[in-house]
Amino acid sequence: MDYYTIDFETANSNLTSACSIGIIGVKNKKIMVEKYYLINPEEFFSPISTLIHNITEEDVWDAPNFKIIWESIKSYFDNTIVFSHNASFDFGVLNALFEKYNISKPTFHFGCTVKMAKLMWNEGEMPNHKLNTIAKYLGIDHNHHHALSDARVCVDIINAGLKMYQVYDVKDLYQMLSLKFGYCGPENFFNTFKMPTKYKKIRINSNRFQNKLLIISGKPKQMKKRDFIYQIIASGGFVDSKVTNRCDYFVKLDNYDEKKLEEVVKLRKQGIKIEIITEDTILEMVKT
Repeated sequence: MDYYTIDFETANSNLTSACSIGIIGVKNKKIMVEKYYLINPEEFFSPISTLIHNITEEDVWDAPNFKIIWESIKSYFDNTIVFSHNASFDFGVLNALFEKYNISKPTFHFGCTVKMAKLMWNEGEMPNHKLNTIAKYLGIDHNHHHALSDARVCVDIINAGLKMYQVYDVKDLYQMLSLKFGYCGPENFFNTFKMPTKYKKIRINSNRFQNKLLIISGKPKQMKKRDFIYQIIASGGFVDSKVTNRCDYFVKLDNYDEKKLEEVVKLRKQGIKIEIITEDTILEMVKT
């Protein structure tokens, strides 16, 4: 498959309360896989949620929980690209379910069709970028908040983007829109995001830091900080300034923050694998 699209509905406001999932698989712009599952969330249903998607507690009494369903769908998340509309929600749900049922996290990249839609159509063309609004704009039959129908509209958004930008690959389209794919893996989870304008022309030309989180502290001596960050992003890395147990590298530049380094050292003593590197090391690594 070229990519998959998914949509979750939840029984209540908890991300762990998924009660349905729709999955679409696409090859050469054509839908090849369509899967829909009711899920027993093993949690309560709020009246507001039921009002939105019309799924009740009675509907899922005999449905399997997510851990059982995962065995049937996990191949769709095995080193693939997966999209949803509002990725922070749907992949937040997926990540929460992994933790709830102690499921080993797969490795895949994910994108967001609402971010794409906002860049493809401005407010003058449509009042908002909700799925039902986009479906109406594109002239598509749509059952809003039915997980499979929502996942189908994600495909229509992507196909529209491929046509508008005259490209054939979703990776090229995402990059042309100055978007960076999110990442889910056994150790890290990074959300998808729009690249700042100053980095919009970046092309990923290396996988040296693919799916790695680098914490940068201080200022580089050999180039502007913006250009230094450019080098890392172009090598597939994610850049942040906050130290957490998810980071892979701490980049110690000139006039670095000693408190941040102390945090890194503390995490390392706790067994967290964080490599401390310098500007020269980074520049040497991106060359190889």
